[in-house]
Amino acid sequence: RIRAGDVLNAAGAVPTAVYLVVEGRLEHRLPSGGARAYGADSFAGLKDSLHELPLEGDMIAATDGVVVRFDPDRLRRLASAATPEVIAVLEKME
Repeated sequence: RIRAGDVLNAAGAVPTAVYLVVEGRLEHRLPSGGARAYGADSFAGLKDSLHELPLEGDMIAATDGVVVRFDPDRLRRLASAATPEVIAVLEKME
């Protein structure tokens, strides 16, 4: 369970988790003021985690909700053993 305002992945760091949103909404808030919203059945932080890219802005719980947390190291290991087609599908899941 998450609460509105919780910072799930901080700006400037490689995401510590990938989240599947079950209920509620997450936002990737960019320094420019823009935001990308993730609702139910969306993965947040997947692409940055797979490529070990630091986040530009914070990943924040926009509302109270329920998420499933995935270990990014395990996802990277899965992707490193996958074909390019599987990696492309993983990236599209975000």
